[in-house]
Amino acid sequence: MRFLVADDHDLVREGLRYALQALVPNSEILEARSAAEVQSIVALGARFDLVVLDLVMPGAGGFDLLCKLCDQLVNTPILVLSATDDAATMRRVLDCGAAGFVPKHTPHEVMLGAFKLVMSGGVYVPPALLTRNGVAMESASALRPEDIPATSHGSAALSAELTDRQRDVLALLERGLANKQIARQLGLSEHTVKIHVTAILNALGVSNRTQAVIAAQQFGTVGARV
Repeated sequence: MRFLVADDHDLVREGLRYALQALVPNSEILEARSAAEVQSIVALGARFDLVVLDLVMPGAGGFDLLCKLCDQLVNTPILVLSATDDAATMRRVLDCGAAGFVPKHTPHEVMLGAFKLVMSGGVYVPPALLTRNGVAMESASALRPEDIPATSHGSAALSAELTDRQRDVLALLERGLANKQIARQLGLSEHTVKIHVTAILNALGVSNRTQAVIAAQQFGTVGARV
């Protein structure tokens, strides 16, 4: 397997390299210390099984690099690391199409679990983002859709945790649109739409698109900007 680790701090890259090699022995790990280095590596056309990206990289303004990579690497899960863990930042990262957000203070074992999850096609959302009345919910963030029971724990409070883009996707799911049609209407890649759909299923606690629409209608979640 091949990974790209992008962070401007040597110690962070070293720690990530050690963790990934422990997770997948004999894996190939490319490293980048700046946005320019990331773009140079991507321009070579190499395929990656996972990209671990620091949200703030030298030479990149805020979310610019992340959004660009999500467009360029449409079939590659991108896991974002950040020293910032406020809800607005997490939501915007997921809106860009990242497969997960991991605060840098996350315990080692939890971080490894996030790596495994996104490489298996899931989406990792920190439990702190999925809260109800200020208390962290049991981690729906660490589940793939097929792992989630077909019973909704949706509520107005929970559905409020959906990002604006996820609400857009959910509204189009209600209309019966396929991922390709949603991608075309919203100007996104199919891979990004898939990530949003998975996050919606996780947030609503359901196992498929039909159940998501039913739960959303029941709790008044549908009715976004599209």
